Amino acid sequence: MCHRSLGLVCIVVALVVHPVQAEAVVVGTVRGEYDSLNDWFVFEYPDAETGRTLTTILDPAHKVDPTVWAKASKSAPTAFSFAYRLANGPMARQRLGDFRLRLALSVRDAVSPSSDWFSIEHSGTHEWEWSETDSDPPGMAPGSSESGFGFQADGLPGIVRCDLVGERRVDYDGGPGDYSTDEINRDFDAVYEALRAQFPDKKSNAVVKQCLGPVPPPIPFDPAKYVEYILDLKNQSLTLGWIKDAAVSDELGGKLSAISGQLAALTDNKISLTTGRQVLELAAQFMQFVEGNSCKDFDCPVPEGQSPKPLTSEAYALLYFNMDYFATQVAKACNVPPPVIEPSPKRQPAKAGKSAKADKPSTADRPAPTPSKK
Repeated sequence: MCHRSLGLVCIVVALVVHPVQAEAVVVGTVRGEYDSLNDWFVFEYPDAETGRTLTTILDPAHKVDPTVWAKASKSAPTAFSFAYRLANGPMARQRLGDFRLRLALSVRDAVSPSSDWFSIEHSGTHEWEWSETDSDPPGMAPGSSESGFGFQADGLPGIVRCDLVGERRVDYDGGPGDYSTDEINRDFDAVYEALRAQFPDKKSNAVVKQCLGPVPPPIPFDPAKYVEYILDLKNQSLTLGWIKDAAVSDELGGKLSAISGQLAALTDNKISLTTGRQVLELAAQFMQFVEGNSCKDFDCPVPEGQSPKPLTSEAYALLYFNMDYFATQVAKACNVPPPVIEPSPKRQPAKAGKSAKADKPSTADRPAPTPSKK
């Protein structure tokens, strides 16, 4: 970053700024435009002391091509181990530097792929973040992947928001700031807001996805509403591509409808022993179906002549473990043992063939300056 007090023209990058197709926005002495070739924003404003033109470039941190795989395994009645694998696809224009999960509870015993990755829970928010800090250049290159992200949590598998943040290709100094006048800062903000309105899909500082993650168990437990919740998880899994066969999704929906039918006549959520046994039998059938149709890992071998399992590790965690929790609560209310599900045998592959860092770019409306790298 240059020092404005020296009267230098503040060029944050040595690359050529190409002309843009869209008309520039000018407010007072501040000018801003979108550079479509580089896919970033260029701002010009006067130095308050010398009057010389300063230029800064904002490269929003969403130009990554991320894929997230996730799986969960049970370690206690409502405690689970969560594991993740990330990829930054070949179409990315930025390196992938941050992976953030928006959670409603705390996690523990977090692990990272290597010492290059720093992890932290943001105070007061339960946002868990992994940041790639120590490699040079930082972040995952386009066309690369990393495994080894994970943690333990006292919560059931659910669907949570995750943010994937890129590494800016050029540093961003944040605009005029404290060294300038109030008028120039107001003009800069007005230009920034005008460009944000003109290019709403270009200003995001993250790629936002839905991911598998821990959520708190419901209190109090309502059996009928919980079956509706599992149905919603099933529907979202189909939309997100975690259920890959619509016919399998329909069969899961039918099994859930059968459970709901048994619960329809409940009074004050009280389950009789007879109804409880019927519900538990149907729950066991649902879980056995999920068990037999799921790939529980990031990748599963497909024997020659067979088709891939239609449920991914995300769908398995959501449907199996939430139904397991439902069945455990019903069994407890009826004072009977919960169902025991036999694990499916593992498929064998076919013999032939092998197949603590500085703040990162914020997701707030106006981005923070790019930090200097140590």
